[in-house]
Amino acid sequence: MTKLESLALVPRDGAWGDWSSWTVCDKGCDVGKRKRHRFCDNPFPLHGGANCSEQQHETEDCNTQSCPKVISCRHLLQVGEETNHNYPDAVYKIYPIGSQPIMAYCDMSRDGGGWTLLVTSHTNSWTAQNVKLRNANSPKLTDDYSILQYANSIKDNIKVAGSTFEYRLEAQSRGRWGGIWKAPRGFTFTADNNKQTDIELVKKFDNWEYSDNGIEQRMPWISDARLTTSHDAQRNWWGTITADDMEYHPAPWINGHLKERQPSYIWYWMREGPLEIPSSCKEVYFRGLLTNPVSNGVFAIKPPGQHEVKTYCDFATEGGPWTLLVTSKTHSGWDKDSIKERNSKKPSLQDDYSILGLADAIKDSDKAQQEFFQYRIEADGNSRWGGIWEAPRNYTFLSTCDKQTKVKIVKKFDTWDENSNLGKRMPRLGLSNDLLLSSASTVDYSSGSLVYNSGASSASYLEQEKPKPNVVRYWMREGARLSCNDLKLHGVRAGIKYDDSFQLVKTSDTQYLPVYCDMTTAKGAFTLIVTSAHNSWTRAQVPHR
Repeated sequence: MTKLESLALVPRDGAWGDWSSWTVCDKGCDVGKRKRHRFCDNPFPLHGGANCSEQQHETEDCNTQSCPKVISCRHLLQVGEETNHNYPDAVYKIYPIGSQPIMAYCDMSRDGGGWTLLVTSHTNSWTAQNVKLRNANSPKLTDDYSILQYANSIKDNIKVAGSTFEYRLEAQSRGRWGGIWKAPRGFTFTADNNKQTDIELVKKFDNWEYSDNGIEQRMPWISDARLTTSHDAQRNWWGTITADDMEYHPAPWINGHLKERQPSYIWYWMREGPLEIPSSCKEVYFRGLLTNPVSNGVFAIKPPGQHEVKTYCDFATEGGPWTLLVTSKTHSGWDKDSIKERNSKKPSLQDDYSILGLADAIKDSDKAQQEFFQYRIEADGNSRWGGIWEAPRNYTFLSTCDKQTKVKIVKKFDTWDENSNLGKRMPRLGLSNDLLLSSASTVDYSSGSLVYNSGASSASYLEQEKPKPNVVRYWMREGARLSCNDLKLHGVRAGIKYDDSFQLVKTSDTQYLPVYCDMTTAKGAFTLIVTSAHNSWTRAQVPHR
């Protein structure tokens, strides 16, 4: 063998190294994709040796579970926190108006996450017709997009808690040339005037100041094709998000040296309050006052420390708000358990129903509100054959004794004997296996009975006037104070601090009235008497409007 032959290079085949880690799944649910790769370097091929066979890259499905049905990106973030599941920044289906979904881009990572993209402005081709809804099925950070017309439905959902919401503006790059603001929940995303100025800048991006050469202290409002913070949408209209002017692309933003006059992109986001089921019909009522007043109907509630149920809320009778506890229609199927909860997902004014077991949790939710609470009993019609009673707050809806007699009839429906069982004692449980809820003292004299089985043959409601009604209903409402200051004083004594908010005040034994309370301006509290926003008043409206 020659010396040259002995130095010939020996070929070495390549072999795969270890796989890389999987990339983050590109979707949080509804089947996403993730990838990994490897290199032919263990060892790498040498001197003409064979390269590795098979694939260098792999892709697999991930997060194959269905997406939860949510009203917004904030709601999705909350579901993720509750289930310990990460939902990345991505496009998701949301359901702000019921069963029909829309597509939304969710920022789940910045500024606390849970931001729903409302508008991306990239060109100057906006019109009055598309400023509220544009390319709604394909949300992008780099192309014109708007779902502004759905923003109020998210903010005003009755399951959303809180008296404020947040919005975010940014331009050119994420987290630049804008900020995060807090606004009263009564403000609207689709205002057609420039009056929504009571906003608070929570976080500022970059160096700018409120002025008519940039962002103004005003929530964005709509004037034809223009979504703007400017006081005037036609002249000196800096601080504008969407526009239709060929001079600007997409819109005049912040004027000045080293400012962002015409960014490539302007983004408008929202984040509403947390999703919390109202604790009672009173809380449903207050949330409606913040947004859109509610009407009588079925609502989901979740009393403190209890599970979610549905009930019927009456907001009209004597100023409301009344929570339905029991409807007694038939005289079968009742027992010691069903008297506390029956058909709790299907409340009815005409069929058997009960959430009586949750009533004390509602009554005791705010100890500063009440020394007394009220209950209402009626038979065969609204405000018929019964009345409204006031009872001490330490009385319980689940009592099994006959000692809860310090009750006061504050209003009577129809004519009946107030000295009967119904008039002199709060309904009690547990007289017998068939007599489940009654104001009677003993089984032997069982008038005043609301719920009983057919085995309690002697049971009656109003023995003389209405012994066997077709339907009996039992309601409750929490107590109320005489004024905002009265409420605050009792709150201080109970160690409870109130924010500015709607409250109920008691104007008579039976009538409640919603008022707005300023709890923070002074040591005492102020009750709002008049708000004047327009010049359309009449003499008759001045005392009460």
